[in-house]
Amino acid sequence: MLSKHSPIALVWLKRDLRLEDHEALTVALENHKLVLILYVAEDFLLEDPHCSERHLNFIKESIQDLNTQLRPFNTEVLALQGEPKKPPEKNNFPGPKSSIHSMAIKKSWSITIS
Repeated sequence: MLSKHSPIALVWLKRDLRLEDHEALTVALENHKLVLILYVAEDFLLEDPHCSERHLNFIKESIQDLNTQLRPFNTEVLALQGEPKKPPEKNNFPGPKSSIHSMAIKKSWSITIS
């Protein structure tokens, strides 16, 4: 049974906007009953002169496609815009033994907040 104290995993999507063969998502799903999938359109990316409207449309369409794939599971990607300053601290992150998972270009990482 899930409660407000159930551990939760946050999968922070960066460049890898897919569900299949996604190491960080796989680890989160194997170890948690609750998984929140997050994408943050970071200000520095939006302000980069190399970021074109075509690239932004690709990101938007990719998130829409992910949400279509996630619909049978009654969930979707939480998409935000802003500049994250630091990972959440224990007191600001719900549940015991919660964790954050993400994939960089060539490796994935996880941190556990307990």
